[in-house]
Amino acid sequence: MNCSFYEYSFIVPVYNTEKYVGKCIESILKQGECCELILVDDGSTDSSGNICDFYARQYERIKVFHNKNSGPGVARNFGLDKASGNYIIFVDSDDYVSNGLIKYLDRGYADRSADLIFFNIIKKFSDGRLEPMAEGLKKDEIYGKPMNEVLKVISKCSKFPASIGGKIIKRDVLIKNNIRFKEGIVGEDIDWTLQLVCSINSADVYPEESYYYRISPGTRRSYGSVKSMCDHLGVLEEWTEKAKEKTTNKYILSYLSYQYAVFLPFYGSLSTEERVPYTKRIKKLRFLLSYGKTKKIKLIRFAVGLLGINEASKLLHRYVMKRDEANA
Repeated sequence: MNCSFYEYSFIVPVYNTEKYVGKCIESILKQGECCELILVDDGSTDSSGNICDFYARQYERIKVFHNKNSGPGVARNFGLDKASGNYIIFVDSDDYVSNGLIKYLDRGYADRSADLIFFNIIKKFSDGRLEPMAEGLKKDEIYGKPMNEVLKVISKCSKFPASIGGKIIKRDVLIKNNIRFKEGIVGEDIDWTLQLVCSINSADVYPEESYYYRISPGTRRSYGSVKSMCDHLGVLEEWTEKAKEKTTNKYILSYLSYQYAVFLPFYGSLSTEERVPYTKRIKKLRFLLSYGKTKKIKLIRFAVGLLGINEASKLLHRYVMKRDEANA
């Protein structure tokens, strides 16, 4: 079957994932002829670019672009500019999607008229273990509901669904609202997802199929990076200001409380000298924890109140490092 146009555009930024990119590409090829695949090689120095070219020579619906290394935000924006499908799905090159993603979507397992469709994210660990991302979104709480109700539900998630994967988005929504990835920063997914959820008019949940997010030493969080911390802090500050202008500000502040809690281990990983330039800014945002709806954030709020920002963040960093070591 050949399509006269592509209904879905899968956009994959590729950087030094020669071990996994073939699996990613093949999982998308299985979605059907009405899906185009845009591979943006972000200056890979291994054989990833050659693997992309190998598949592109065999399939007309694969487009490969080789660009200089500029980061995933630039690569995704570039891919979006090249996309022609009515729907956009971003996949990282070391991840993959389940075989029936598009087949069952086309059979009506989710409402394609929705601006945004969430689907499952499954963490896949290096030992083969699978574990749900635990965002806990339920179709009956989101589908057909007013957006204030949808945002309220999302604000109570045990994990804010900021991942770029696990989302099917109407291309028109991204274009009309100029939703782009911030370029050159770590944590661009937080800003992008907030732009997205503040722009949509409808949403659905598609629980039948999944996005597999590979957890490996090469994809672990960059704790100890001053740049990571600075970028994350900048996003928090920017969106705290934006929340003042929006009628949905209490829900945005709930999202930001989660991201502030995620941020604290970054701060806790730094030396005393490295923390000094940021301490006032971080303390100024401490109020965000009061908007947290989950038990985890309430516990972190208690720890910060008892120990102070510096000691609580160090404790959180030690906890996260031990957790990540156990799951590596």
